[in-house]
Amino acid sequence: STIDPVALTDTEGRVVIANKAYAQPFGRIPAEIEGRRRSQFMDEKLARHLNTLEAGVIARRTALIAEDSVLRPTRAQDGQPGTPRPAHLLTERRPIFDDDGAVIGVFTRARDITEELRTREVERLADRVFEQSSDAIVITDPELRVLRVNPAFERMSGIALGTNAGLRLDALVTPRTGSRWIIAGMSETDTWLRQVLARAEGSWQGEVALHSQDDRQLTCWARITRLTDAAGTNLGHVAMLADLTLLRQTQADNQRMAQFD
Repeated sequence: STIDPVALTDTEGRVVIANKAYAQPFGRIPAEIEGRRRSQFMDEKLARHLNTLEAGVIARRTALIAEDSVLRPTRAQDGQPGTPRPAHLLTERRPIFDDDGAVIGVFTRARDITEELRTREVERLADRVFEQSSDAIVITDPELRVLRVNPAFERMSGIALGTNAGLRLDALVTPRTGSRWIIAGMSETDTWLRQVLARAEGSWQGEVALHSQDDRQLTCWARITRLTDAAGTNLGHVAMLADLTLLRQTQADNQRMAQFD
């Protein structure tokens, strides 16, 4: 019942038994390929490649697990051969022995890992963006406890997460204007950030002060978003902080100069 392509071939390369997932890309059903050599139902070049791999398994009498980049056959809606699609397969080939220990065939099971590899690449790119971003990035749990920060945050704040356990985002950043964020119907024990996130339905942006390790306050533009799964469960928050300190200082200097003109 597996959806992975599975086949058993003899030492001559003939298919002894195969499942539907193995036969389908070639426009066949299992009964149409069983008892046949690969070259009779697949591309000659691919058949030679697979025969060589199986010959190695038989000669070494040990399993071979390898990633293969292949062009997988496809079928159009009308049943005709379609355009082959690139695919990455993680394939396991194991020798099958008889009672006397002689190799009588090779069991093959292939798993399409194309999407897994694509997901890994996206995750690697996301990590690269996280590490190299010029904006400070903070990831928290649902209670706003800090789980991870990027190097830009550590440079801006002087705070290293590894030596400052228990940090909370709503303590690291505070609103630049006004001190009361109490909203009707909410407890006064709720922090300002929990209140604005609740009012904004999980996504908020605005100007804040980031409190640094040396008690400085850096003016930042914050974009804070709640992270949820497919069911809407709160997984935490991600905050991106762009340093506006130099911009605000330049604006203040320009205003002072304008007053003397």
